[in-house]
Amino acid sequence: MIAPLRYLFGCRRLRVTGAAPEDFLNALSRADRRFWEPQMLDGMTCTLCVTPRHYEQIERLAERSYCEVETVGLSGLAHDARRLLRRPALLIGLLVRRPFMGLNHFME
Repeated sequence: MIAPLRYLFGCRRLRVTGAAPEDFLNALSRADRRFWEPQMLDGMTCTLCVTPRHYEQIERLAERSYCEVETVGLSGLAHDARRLLRRPALLIGLLVRRPFMGLNHFME
């Protein structure tokens, strides 16, 4: 149930580097910014997923926590739609193929 919602709203995977990334995670919780899949890579680096629409506020929270934030991945409906729109031939092929899918059933 959660996976389709995450796909719909999107996910931005972040790498947080700083003296105390756990302080940054606490600041996110205090600011009521949802995050999931936190993983500590070492004592100064962690990764986590957040919704993309709050990214600017998350960057400000990171600066206040003396951390740097780097985007390492994007996923979700909006990201996939932008990628698809950059390939018009693929989009046209998908749209043209759709009406002919039912014809295969009648030809058998």
